[in-house]
Amino acid sequence: MKTGRNDQCPCGSGKKYKKCCLDSKNIKIPTEVMEHFKKVDIERKKLNSMGIYANYVSPIMFQEKKVWALGSRVYHSRRPEETFHEFILDVFKQTLGREWWEEQLATQEKHFIMQCFLHYFEWQKRNAVADNCVDDKIWGSIPDGWTQTLIATAFDVCSLIHTKRLPDHLLNRLKNKKEYQGARYEIAIAAIFARLDCDIEFLDDLQQTKKHCEFFATHRKSQTVVAVEAKSRHREGVIHTEGILNLEKIVRGDVRRLLNGALKQNPGDKPFMIFIDVNSPSNPDVNFQDKQWGKDVKEIIDTFSAPTPDNPDSHNGIFFTNFSYHYQGEKQIVPYEHLSVIPMFSKHSLPDDNFMDMILCALNHYGSVPNITRVE
Repeated sequence: MKTGRNDQCPCGSGKKYKKCCLDSKNIKIPTEVMEHFKKVDIERKKLNSMGIYANYVSPIMFQEKKVWALGSRVYHSRRPEETFHEFILDVFKQTLGREWWEEQLATQEKHFIMQCFLHYFEWQKRNAVADNCVDDKIWGSIPDGWTQTLIATAFDVCSLIHTKRLPDHLLNRLKNKKEYQGARYEIAIAAIFARLDCDIEFLDDLQQTKKHCEFFATHRKSQTVVAVEAKSRHREGVIHTEGILNLEKIVRGDVRRLLNGALKQNPGDKPFMIFIDVNSPSNPDVNFQDKQWGKDVKEIIDTFSAPTPDNPDSHNGIFFTNFSYHYQGEKQIVPYEHLSVIPMFSKHSLPDDNFMDMILCALNHYGSVPNITRVE
């Protein structure tokens, strides 16, 4: 039955409906609701400070089981004590598929991802001890290189699942040893943009025959469209690249060929950004300005002429990353590194000045996976 203007307000205030909730300005929000919204706002701002704007939702409890959601997919009947990190690792395992998993268990020459999983299981055994318990059923510990590599990969894959942007061809490349490294880096960069609340259009999905960049990223809020190219430096003897590891060569920032190739992928009609991973061991005992790969990259950039208003750069930013946890093995991890080169003048300007700041924030926090486990 419809509440009349002169009827008692159904909110229980004792006032007439026309003097209470009929006028939205007079609606009284319960204190517990306001407190909940405050907590949600605090968590949202915390995620934003990590470069995460995509709407990750906390799990709920149903029939004493935890229920998660990624995009339109619901994952039910999960362990009540399951953490977000455990959840995304299991989703990643499911995404790889049972057939791939069983093949890897049976082969001696295992894929790098499978090696990470096996080392992760060993890390669990070493660290799931009483001294690391947060409460009765949850424990925590600083990950080693194998574990952090796996967690970062799982978060990137789940970020693309969450935004419905994990194409089959990219997943198949990830599972292929020969194509793993390039696909892994493309997924990492695409996931960064996905977490910034961008819609991702992988150009391989369009089956284009001519050369093109990896994907277009459209920021939903500002409608900024950016063309993105991502390349990773292969090193002999590292991951699945043939050859013998050369300790003198792997510290170099010898990425000129990759940069020249990336510049050719510019579509020319929109903002363009390049991401190149130098794939070099990270040494925390050396100041960044003294790192060899950084010096080499600076020398390469110095050979390019400075942009001017009359002769602007064709790109909006070149980002040299060093996502190198795979070198750290069972050692305690050290932070990722990156070097950004942002021109003062570009042919196609970004319509939203904050967008570049968001990208830099996301790069600064790459590898940090939030603990989305609060159940109200």
